[in-house]
Amino acid sequence: MAAEQAEDEAWQAKLDAMKAEETQKAQKAKQREAEYAQTQAEMDAAAEQKRKDAVQQQMNEQDWWTVENNDVYYQFLDEGQCSSSYNCVVVSVTSIGQSGCPRGAYISARFLSGDVVISDDNHITPTIRFEEQTVFELIDTSNSGDKVEVTELHCLGG
Repeated sequence: MAAEQAEDEAWQAKLDAMKAEETQKAQKAKQREAEYAQTQAEMDAAAEQKRKDAVQQQMNEQDWWTVENNDVYYQFLDEGQCSSSYNCVVVSVTSIGQSGCPRGAYISARFLSGDVVISDDNHITPTIRFEEQTVFELIDTSNSGDKVEVTELHCLGG
């Protein structure tokens, strides 16, 4: 009887050791999967940043600019196109993000005389589809600005 009990205990110990080994293998496999997923996410993020940098360089070469390093760009058009009696700039905005700006984009700018802010304006665009452009005026109500600086530009909503 004692011999049978000892044999049962030995088998149980072997079984417990095998279960522990399988548990360890499963944990190591999960850890490898998590490390792979992390590495893949880092590689994807690096590739996306490289793509964005290349696109930004191409856009800048065509006189398109972004404020917050996102997929929304602006370009100043010919100043002679202003319809306002005030000083103004004509601005074109586009989105190169795949979903565009379905809820429109927000742009804010300030007009300066030298280094002094003398006026500001903002605009909310209608929906902007991928690579579509919308054109509008930003108006200097002081009528004395000699330069304009876009301070904010992004898609609205999520």
